Amino acid sequence: MELHYLSPKPSRKGYQNNIIWGIFIISIIFIGYWMLSASENYSTPTLVGKWKSQETGHTITFTEEGEVLKEGKTLLGTYHILSPNQLEYQIDDKTFVMIYQIEGRELSWGETTSSLEVFTRK
Repeated sequence: MELHYLSPKPSRKGYQNNIIWGIFIISIIFIGYWMLSASENYSTPTLVGKWKSQETGHTITFTEEGEVLKEGKTLLGTYHILSPNQLEYQIDDKTFVMIYQIEGRELSWGETTSSLEVFTRK
């Protein structure tokens, strides 16, 4: 008489644990990347977004479409970036070449370096 041993079925639990750990690690990497990106965007914002004047308290918004809005609603004019610190600003059929500088969360913007208005990122 010959004895046959039944081998145990491989456990799927180990496979499932590997999938769970893989998803966990990928999630941690994604969350870390998102947090780093959000932190960098907060500390070094681009021109696009809302800015509050330190002088007047008014808020202006530079949109991705090239519009400049006052208080988020009223169209003031349009802009086009010429170089990293220079933009063309059009308002009431007039065109101005403006200087802008972003340092941290502050925007300095004006026609000359001696007449820059300072804004803070909202």
